[in-house]
Amino acid sequence: HLARRRGLSGRVQVRFFVDAHGRADQIAVVHSVHPSLDEAARAAVARAAPFAPGPAWVNVPVDFAITPN
Repeated sequence: HLARRRGLSGRVQVRFFVDAHGRADQIAVVHSVHPSLDEAARAAVARAAPFAPGPAWVNVPVDFAITPN
């Protein structure tokens, strides 16, 4: 909600490791937009698990845009 109130938007680049069970580990922000969006991007990756089993490093962009209600 903070991001919406401040009109924040942009693309956060996240990198994480997928283990043999499909769990996301070592979730890190590679390109930051704002701390609140960074945390939301990390949380989105964590919620999206399980992934296809690894081991593998994954880079993913997470886009945030303010849309009218």
